[in-house]
Amino acid sequence: MLFHIGLERNLISGEFPKELCRLPALVSKQTPAQVDDIDRYILILNWLSTDTKAQHYYHTKLSYFPPAIHVGNNTINGNIPTEISQLQLLHTLSLRNNNFSGNIPEQMANLKTLEILDLSMNHLSGKIYLSLASLNFLSSFNVSYNNLEG
Repeated sequence: MLFHIGLERNLISGEFPKELCRLPALVSKQTPAQVDDIDRYILILNWLSTDTKAQHYYHTKLSYFPPAIHVGNNTINGNIPTEISQLQLLHTLSLRNNNFSGNIPEQMANLKTLEILDLSMNHLSGKIYLSLASLNFLSSFNVSYNNLEG
């Protein structure tokens, strides 16, 4: 199940794909596959040792990939879709260095698990809504190099 998307530094253009706003693993913990929360954040890497005496098969677990969308450094344009507020389990949203315009949707204040929000280096305008202050887990908020107020 897809819950971590890294598409930075590509040649992606056009509007933000609203289909990303409906990914089951980012919208609700009640996923169709009923995935256990612990297993959901573990990636198992299998590798074979190069020991000359005996070859051993090992596996390593990399745990906790926080739910994230990284689409920075592309040429995505248009408004940030209000549908992005459906991603209730999202921890990181990076839309930096694109061509987004318009306002920051006030509905983004519904992303209660958001820790990192990077909207820098776009063409956003309007005000920064006070409701974003209700994002209790937000530790990084970057809206530099825009035309925002408030």
